[in-house]
Amino acid sequence: MANLGRKQLIQVFEQALERSATYRRIGELTNPGHFMFDGVEYYVYVKNVSWAHFENSPDVWRAQLTNIDELNEIKQTDAIFVLLGYDDENNVFATWNPYKAKQRIGTAKSPSFYTRLSLQQEVAQRHILKKMTLNNGLEVLAFPIDLLPDYLLNIDYFFPDNTDYVAMGSKRRVEANNAYKELTSPKRIAEFERYLQDGQMDEDEARLFAKAIRTLLNDNHLSRNRKVFLAHDSLAEYSDAYKEFLALDEIKQLDEQDDNIYSYALPAFISFLQEENNVEPQDDSLEDEPEDSHDEHDERPSDVAAEDIVPNCDEAEPYDYRVDMATDDWETAYTDAKGNLTRIANPELLERLKPDLCGEYTSLPSAYNTVSEYYGDRFQNMEMKDWNTLFKQIDWDSPADSKPEPLKAKRTKIRVQFPTGELSCENQVVKTFLRVIEYAGPERVAALGIQYLGGDLVSREGNPKYMSACKPVGDYLVNTCSSTPKKVELLKEIDKALDLDLIIFTI
Repeated sequence: MANLGRKQLIQVFEQALERSATYRRIGELTNPGHFMFDGVEYYVYVKNVSWAHFENSPDVWRAQLTNIDELNEIKQTDAIFVLLGYDDENNVFATWNPYKAKQRIGTAKSPSFYTRLSLQQEVAQRHILKKMTLNNGLEVLAFPIDLLPDYLLNIDYFFPDNTDYVAMGSKRRVEANNAYKELTSPKRIAEFERYLQDGQMDEDEARLFAKAIRTLLNDNHLSRNRKVFLAHDSLAEYSDAYKEFLALDEIKQLDEQDDNIYSYALPAFISFLQEENNVEPQDDSLEDEPEDSHDEHDERPSDVAAEDIVPNCDEAEPYDYRVDMATDDWETAYTDAKGNLTRIANPELLERLKPDLCGEYTSLPSAYNTVSEYYGDRFQNMEMKDWNTLFKQIDWDSPADSKPEPLKAKRTKIRVQFPTGELSCENQVVKTFLRVIEYAGPERVAALGIQYLGGDLVSREGNPKYMSACKPVGDYLVNTCSSTPKKVELLKEIDKALDLDLIIFTI
């Protein structure tokens, strides 16, 4: 097949549209070109598609996005960017998601967009528009050139995912976006807390887990790093996503400061979301396209070799928050004894309220909806009049004080005295916890059938929802996803049931 020049390619494009009454070229006939169609502004760039030169893959074809300098100006506009690959032998166009194509301008010297010769031949023979999802996750649409007007008139139908959320390599954009919305919905946090309590987690511990997720949301840790989650296609794949998130330097530092509470809470929250949405967790790794090994700028997301840091309790134990939980977010410091908020001080919420309360026309109902969406059920006893009072109290010249410093309690340890007189008081309480179960015999403890967090405390298979926190003792796995007070409670239950004659206390 022959490769056409840039001017010839744009002429093919215009010939496909010139009979349409709503087509209007803007400026000279250039490639890239500028045009209006059916009242919508577009930029188009037409490229040849040709074999990608992979020895074992004659069906893999591609177009390359060159002349980046010319395209950078287009990237700054609001116009839709249409990248067309032309197959002159079959007289067919291949095209890709306009939003993603526009995004990739300037990301490499010549990014490649892949298609399939077999697809181009099929649409030519059957005279249809057909979309294919490649193994690397990118979607390609092919059609005979005379169907170009049909494509432009239905572009939102073929590529409905032109949104601000970008999951590189996503096969199911809608599902990926919905998964991220689930993750960042404030309403889900209150439901999560109740879910934990229903799963036999005590009230204080459930509150800690929920508060940890709220911190990730309210302090923008999730929004700043949303690409980690949006690179995954669904909630089913969030079992991998949270590991990548916890491996980020920012999150590791936060986790270390708060004694690994996030390493416990986030996996539990993901399990909750998956269960609520009837989703089975999975490792859905994409098949490698042959071209991936040849083009470093392909559409496939880079594999993140994130170690599973969730949580290694031989190295760290969850922080004992019993002393005071009142000052490590923007809300609890301003919450009264009835559980009502007394001041709006959260900078993120204040920013969201500005359009409602600081514009030319204020909208109290809209502001009320904003706080309802932001907090979910957290302040469910507050009525609109209570929120209106808080809205009026906001000083927009100085809306928030400095965030209160969290109180830190002294780390609590478990001390156990065995009948032999031996003492166990490890620096990490999980070691003492496991030491007692080893002493009692994991098979005997398992036989007690102690239930914790919806599963056996000790079993051969472990608790699938908290597998990262299940630690081996002999041939058994022990669920260590509990605070120090809960570990003490469980050890005393084991001691009493098996008549171990232990002395268990905290120091």
